[in-house]
Amino acid sequence: MAHNMPVVDPGSDYSKELNTRFQTLLLRYKFYTWIEGREVPYVGLIVPEDSGKLGLPAPHEVCRITERNHRNICQFCGENDLEWLELSAHISKAAFDATTSFNYSPALDRSKDLLEVKQYSAPYTVDVLEATDEAQSIAEAMNMFQNSTGLLEKETGAGLASEAALSLAKLLLAVISPILHVLSLSPLTAALGSLLLSTILVGLPSKNELLEKARQGREAEETIMEVEDWAIDMLNGHQRAALLASYHLQQVIDRIELQGIHDEHALPLFTARLLQQELQTLVMRNTQNIHERLIEYQKAEQFVKRIQDVKKEVEGKNKKETYMHLVEEQYKTQEGGYCPEECVIL
Repeated sequence: MAHNMPVVDPGSDYSKELNTRFQTLLLRYKFYTWIEGREVPYVGLIVPEDSGKLGLPAPHEVCRITERNHRNICQFCGENDLEWLELSAHISKAAFDATTSFNYSPALDRSKDLLEVKQYSAPYTVDVLEATDEAQSIAEAMNMFQNSTGLLEKETGAGLASEAALSLAKLLLAVISPILHVLSLSPLTAALGSLLLSTILVGLPSKNELLEKARQGREAEETIMEVEDWAIDMLNGHQRAALLASYHLQQVIDRIELQGIHDEHALPLFTARLLQQELQTLVMRNTQNIHERLIEYQKAEQFVKRIQDVKKEVEGKNKKETYMHLVEEQYKTQEGGYCPEECVIL
């Protein structure tokens, strides 16, 4: 635990980067904060109220002090559990708001691609059957995409690229491990240390071979970026269509309810409401999927940038200087908490 403490040091570069990213999320999201109200026996409060709250004004942040402790705050005894009823009500409302408003999912950081719907646009005049047909078609398309051959092929390619990138990282770690071992030994005389390093370097790949591995690693990460970018664009299109179809359904439902529900409207209205719920579920799934893919895209993007940066930094260096630079980068990577110990970036 103590080994990882520099990662959360407020003054570390990693902490500053997290804070910068989190500030943008505060502006985009509505937060539901569930806080432990009971102490863990013999331990006390793990996350007290002042640490749990973000401190945002209502309704931007909904806070609830629960009758749970840190160990059981996420445990529910059944569907009638009072805490679950409270939490699920907020989840349902958030899902409903997401599918009945014009605001796009905040997880999608691609505002230029968003479908603009004017707040005072003309009323939607298509009847309930056309609206349900539209919604049904979109729901089927969203479900089919998740199991499509095209997506499977691209994800297979991304998986192979990810395995290749990891193998290259492990290979590089294995290559520099002898140097790390020598540097970790008890203080050696300058002459002996230099002799040991020179002996080790003789058996290590040349600088050009390292650069070739770096190129392969960069291409693997770029393949991941291409796949995630394509998938996000496809999911964006489905998300736009689902949100608009949900909006159309809601307008039709509202119009029928205002006019009064007659026998001939009962079944179509029931179908429309079911489709509305299905679209809400699909939008929630889509949002999570896009968010996860965006994280993978950004991770690969960071690796590509770091590979390019380090490649520039070793220009003009000889073999020994290049390896020593990689060792320094490895130490920085572990201390900064950017990736696990087996991760080495060239």
